[in-house]
Amino acid sequence: MRTIAWNCQGVGAKLTRRRLRELCRIYSPGFLFLSETKNDNFYLQDVQVELGFDNLRTVEPDGSSGGLALLYSNDFPVKFLLLDDRLIDIETIINGTRVFMTFIYGDPVPANRDYVWERLMRIGVARCEPWFIIGDFNEITGNHEKRGGKKRSESSFLPFRVMIDSCGLIDFSYQGNQFSWIGQRSNGKIRCRLDRAMGNEEWHNIFSHTNVEYLKMWGSDHRPLLASILSRPKKFVRRFMFDKRWIDKPGLKEAVVDG
Repeated sequence: MRTIAWNCQGVGAKLTRRRLRELCRIYSPGFLFLSETKNDNFYLQDVQVELGFDNLRTVEPDGSSGGLALLYSNDFPVKFLLLDDRLIDIETIINGTRVFMTFIYGDPVPANRDYVWERLMRIGVARCEPWFIIGDFNEITGNHEKRGGKKRSESSFLPFRVMIDSCGLIDFSYQGNQFSWIGQRSNGKIRCRLDRAMGNEEWHNIFSHTNVEYLKMWGSDHRPLLASILSRPKKFVRRFMFDKRWIDKPGLKEAVVDG
């Protein structure tokens, strides 16, 4: 099963709609989480129909900013546990296992992020079952996750790190360019790993081959994040090729025996 999370910077643009169609056509995600939709539920219902999802839950934007949407298939029975402008927390069934999934849009205002981390820690304290979390956290764990701009003090990363440790969250292996956001500032471009996916120890035990891919950046200043949820390695089936014209050729039998 695949899950895609994307800060799409407004779902109304033609380029964004085109990208969404492409993502769904190529990856067929069971869950699609969009942040910064900047459009209301009525508009997103059209997007749902266009992309072919069975279900849609939204959080309305605040004026022309914010807004969340979770689109998902009927293959996954969903119970909503929390729904606000920063978090969508659900309970569902994957491969016969009851799991919890949290889709996040971290606060763009640094002073307000501690409130988001506190809510996640409250959730994590009582959560022993498999737990998966994905989205735009709007924060990084250290200066190694940014390029450009001024170097930040180590203490500024502590609240985010404490939340991750308190919840027992562990990063997944990933491929692609981890600098998932790019912005222009007065002193040049800044690249950061604002988007990520993590799981608790129980998730890593059951879905041990879950992996993440940072996709190409276009249609937004954030890369879409693709998580493939797997309990075992993906099998690659190779086709057996045989040219019938070999049948009557001299030496074929001997070559097969030797092989």
